[in-house]
Amino acid sequence: MFQIIVIMVLATADVFLPALVAIEAKQDAWISVIVAAAAAVPVALIILKLTGRFPNKTLPQYIDKLVGKPLGMIIGLLYLFFFIHVTAIVLSEFGFMLNDVFLRRTPMHVISIITILAIGFTVRKGLETIGRMNQMLFPVGIGLLLITVLLTLNRMNFLYFLPVLENGFIPVLKGSMPILLWFGEIVVLLIIYPQIIDKGNVGRSIFYSLAALLFFMLLGTLSIAIFSAQETANFRYPALEMIKIIRIREFFQRFDTFFIALWIGGIYLKIVIFYYVSAVLCSHLFRLQHYKHTVFPIGSLIAVFSLIQFQNTTELGHFLRTIAPFYLYTFEIFIPLLLLVISIAFKKKEV
Repeated sequence: MFQIIVIMVLATADVFLPALVAIEAKQDAWISVIVAAAAAVPVALIILKLTGRFPNKTLPQYIDKLVGKPLGMIIGLLYLFFFIHVTAIVLSEFGFMLNDVFLRRTPMHVISIITILAIGFTVRKGLETIGRMNQMLFPVGIGLLLITVLLTLNRMNFLYFLPVLENGFIPVLKGSMPILLWFGEIVVLLIIYPQIIDKGNVGRSIFYSLAALLFFMLLGTLSIAIFSAQETANFRYPALEMIKIIRIREFFQRFDTFFIALWIGGIYLKIVIFYYVSAVLCSHLFRLQHYKHTVFPIGSLIAVFSLIQFQNTTELGHFLRTIAPFYLYTFEIFIPLLLLVISIAFKKKEV
């Protein structure tokens, strides 16, 4: 569980977040990361408490018991849309980066369709296959991140982080808002929790993963120490720019090729997880015998949404900074909190 959460969040966080946060918090981006991590602790507790009261049921299997069938169906459908939409957002991020730096002449619809077809077959293999993929990817991906930091240390100027809180705490809070969205992705537990065998260690794994994410996101803000806050805010992909400056004498250059290859693996895994959650949620919501029947219909919706919602990375970044916090917090924090309060107040839990 620890490895899945870390890779799922970092796959897009360390690529897109430094620029998003630097726009608002500037040189105080590192403080925004700490604030968001602190705010993620109660979010994790809400998710853990709610799933712990219904350990063998997914959200659509117990929501009727909490709010009744009509409202339960509405909330279930809203969550289905949420997971499909988030998957489409991640697919858009994937497509834009490939299109910008790797497959410049390939139309976006070709990238999206081929990707979602390939991922659909992986989703049909189930959660165990997803876990095995993660076990292979995790050590290599984390290793690359640490190597990148070590090889760029000599180019860092930590004076770029000064002065601290030059513009007060409000920009820091604004910068923390998109970061908390990434921490809130642990909401996938509402669907996959029943399939976790060792439920006794889930809480520990979640908090270890939050600590690890805090550490790795802080490493992500080191792009400011290399380029300054203003330059980082202007980059589309600060992490890629960090890797491009790596040179090991004359025989080892173009380190970014390895980064792109591993990033493709990480974001592929992230899309698989959210795609799988969408399919399982749909099957339980409509009382289908198996989630596999929903895989390719849902894949079609994901592909369509990914193509029509954003025209470029500028629109995507604007959405993540302004609209996404209010929209995604509803599903990652407020609805789970409401359901937990109802469950406790009316003493409803799995018997």
